[in-house]
Amino acid sequence: MRTLWRRLAAGRVWIAGLVWLSTGLGGCGPGVGGTGTGEADALAYFGASALSICSADVGAVLGCTPGTATPQPGPTPVHLADATVGPQVQARVQDGAMALTVPCTGLSFRGEWGQVAGQAARYFGSTGPEGVLVPATLEVQASGTGVRVLLRDAQGAALLGPTLLQAVPAATVPGACG
Repeated sequence: MRTLWRRLAAGRVWIAGLVWLSTGLGGCGPGVGGTGTGEADALAYFGASALSICSADVGAVLGCTPGTATPQPGPTPVHLADATVGPQVQARVQDGAMALTVPCTGLSFRGEWGQVAGQAARYFGSTGPEGVLVPATLEVQASGTGVRVLLRDAQGAALLGPTLLQAVPAATVPGACG
């Protein structure tokens, strides 16, 4: 009898996993609160063209290898945070892509470095609380040994920042929410 109950329980876990996976995948795309675009299409959404992050004045802070004729992104990701201990805002940059999180609010951003003609370069991507993604941009400016970031929605309203982020050795445990 125990074997039967174990099989039923294992089957329920398997079915629950399939239901979770199908609803999670079904929630992506237009008509469910998102744009259906993702980061790559965010450039097209904003009419931007992809650029190398190494062409920007923030390139050295964001992991570009200096001293070469054509600076290239470094082989390892760069981690940024608003504090070295208990940060509220963290980011990971690699190959011109940035993922930024604000754990206490559930806000996140993922985007790619690019530029709209006649405007300053920035990250173009999507933001939102878990699961509901909308187009957004992340402005990044050099500030001392770090960068100042400002997250805006597609209409230009500020969602986060300006916030100063410094390079840190690795992602760390977020600080307590207050």
